[in-house]
Amino acid sequence: MKHLKTIISLMLITAGWTLQANAQDNEPSAKLTDEQKRFDLNGDGKLSDEEDELRLRITGLEAFTGDKLSREEIEKMQPPDGGFGRGPGGMPPFGGGRRGPRPPEKLVEQFDEDKNGKLTGAEREAAFSTRGGGNVTLIPKEALHNGVQTDVQTSLASIPEGSPSLYNAQTLRTLYLRFHHEDWSEQMNAFYRTDIEVPAELIVDGEVYPEVGVHFRGTSSYFTVRSDKKSFNIAVDYGKDGQRLYGYKTLNLLNGHVDASFLREVLYNRIARDYIPAMKTNLVKLVINGENWGVYINLQQYNKDFLAEQFGTKGGVRWKVGPGRGGALTYAGDAPTAYQETYQLKTNNVEAPWQDLIALCKMLDETTSDAELTENLPSLLNIDRVLWQLAVSNVFMDDDGYIHKGGDYAIYQDVNGRFHLIPHDNNESFRFGREGRG
Repeated sequence: MKHLKTIISLMLITAGWTLQANAQDNEPSAKLTDEQKRFDLNGDGKLSDEEDELRLRITGLEAFTGDKLSREEIEKMQPPDGGFGRGPGGMPPFGGGRRGPRPPEKLVEQFDEDKNGKLTGAEREAAFSTRGGGNVTLIPKEALHNGVQTDVQTSLASIPEGSPSLYNAQTLRTLYLRFHHEDWSEQMNAFYRTDIEVPAELIVDGEVYPEVGVHFRGTSSYFTVRSDKKSFNIAVDYGKDGQRLYGYKTLNLLNGHVDASFLREVLYNRIARDYIPAMKTNLVKLVINGENWGVYINLQQYNKDFLAEQFGTKGGVRWKVGPGRGGALTYAGDAPTAYQETYQLKTNNVEAPWQDLIALCKMLDETTSDAELTENLPSLLNIDRVLWQLAVSNVFMDDDGYIHKGGDYAIYQDVNGRFHLIPHDNNESFRFGREGRG
């Protein structure tokens, strides 16, 4: 295959790095920085996976609150048994059980008095006030119009030749956003992890896409970044049903918070797509209200459009497994409620979507004979694709995903009833250990 030699070479290199890592693990560890020493709770001079997991979570919390925890406070946050789980999908820190990120809080229905599915005027102001905000401040219509026209003219001067696709890897497009409100950033912070979108005009290649909906996305990319450069989700069809940008209704613009190269996600998905279903990805530039916000990673949304491209159908059932541990297809009993927080169902109006997923977990996790697995597993799981997915994740040292965390990946059950694992959130790939940087 096209990349087979590359993968084999990388596997050999990875094996060499692993041997080197084992040798380094036995060296005296005076190499810890003062910051890292706060989390060396057992005093052995190095950070275990569990201690490093705690470090990542607490530094994210500190970035959000602005307060720095003492060593004593950190020790109190460690689980009583000093552990964090058992391999892929183990229990998460702080005794939280099997959980993904909390779902968006439903506020639109609560404040949408005219029942048009979005908040305007007094509705938005009422919702904003409950989240600590004041009066919302609209940009005057004339100023908004003039700003949009300026962006159109600037955009026309840099249209890519040949009308390349939205995710063309050789194209660096510029996307322009003109928000309707001066306090758009304050609103997006206030409405983070809710279902309220902040309206804006989107201008791409000289075309205006009116009233798209924008919100901040991500967890660590939101909490651990001290600058205003957060990651964005853009609903192209927010104000106009059927509106698409080059065939796509949702954009994900990632800020590369742990990847100064901005290449990990792009390179991982580019190579992975030769072997398994994976998201299209490239780079774009973003301009907000006339201000250059720099380069973003443009990641395809895991939705029905993705299914149509990869599987030839929009049917089937989709799940997303969040960044918390606990989603390694381990059996948790026959009750769907035991799975619903970890495996976030993304497909609506499906009859009994959980039974097949539970059956797969039970077959994989319980003692099953080789003969039974050989006979029954292929009808439930696309084994070849799963093996390729695991191989790609291992070769490219993905610090998230099924192998390392039992989280941050997606699941798809096709129309024939077979399950597929889909890579998701690969910005921590191509790293040796947790301290690598772009």
